[in-house]
Amino acid sequence: MVLQQLAPSARGPSAATAAATAAAATARTEFLMVRHGETVWNVERRAQGSCDSPLTENGIAQAQLLALRLRQCSGCAIAACYTSPLGRAQHTARLLVADADATVPITVEPGLTERCFGIFEGLTAEERRVKYPEVVTAEAAGGEDYAPPGGESDVQVQQRVMRALVAIASRHPGERVLVVTHGAVLANVGNAALGMPHTSKGGGALALKNTAINVLRWQDGRWELVLWGDTGEFADAPDVHVAAAAMRLIGVGIGLGLAAGLCVGVLAARRASSRAFEMGWRRACLALSS
Repeated sequence: MVLQQLAPSARGPSAATAAATAAAATARTEFLMVRHGETVWNVERRAQGSCDSPLTENGIAQAQLLALRLRQCSGCAIAACYTSPLGRAQHTARLLVADADATVPITVEPGLTERCFGIFEGLTAEERRVKYPEVVTAEAAGGEDYAPPGGESDVQVQQRVMRALVAIASRHPGERVLVVTHGAVLANVGNAALGMPHTSKGGGALALKNTAINVLRWQDGRWELVLWGDTGEFADAPDVHVAAAAMRLIGVGIGLGLAAGLCVGVLAARRASSRAFEMGWRRACLALSS
């Protein structure tokens, strides 16, 4: 993707330029944010972080299925795709835009990379407990500022990711952008949008399946969380707003720390499902583009 930078006029910005700048500042940017497909280390339950492992056959199929869903959505034109520099995210991104009707540029954005877990990377939970018992204990007791040796804290991750997303939004006012990234990154993005504490430990209540799609909107300096963690189960709801409504209930439940709130949100979404997948997904897309 090539971004052009124009030299400023010696006389200062024209009225048209000033108006365009003001419009861009208030225009809404919509993000379709996706976790990468399943990897070998996901199956083995190893911490990946800044390390990498390839997509499994299932992970490739997950990405291809999501690509199909996106193509079936006539109102979901994507202006650009941004991806983490890690191989699993880039592979997923290529699969998602491979058969797009129009050429969708893919840009590697370093700010979208997964949280670095330092000495824990490449290890299972049991291996971490055996090899670094004191560090595991310190991590469990640590707050949002805690970083394992050689790694990042949730605060650091959230700050760099949100900066990257705001920068992307500034390049795409009034457009829809596809972002392919990682579980811990998305957990921190969701927490930021909800005004919740920084955390990605175990994914928490905002844990995501591979290739789950999440919709966030940026406008007037504020984030709006529209849809979270959808892998198709909410797509066939007769009410096109059910997924967003369920997510709001889930968000309220998280904020209040009430398990009942979470149950109500999930049940509201699942009980509303009754129609064929394809028709429901198309209708859901129309709602998202409103």
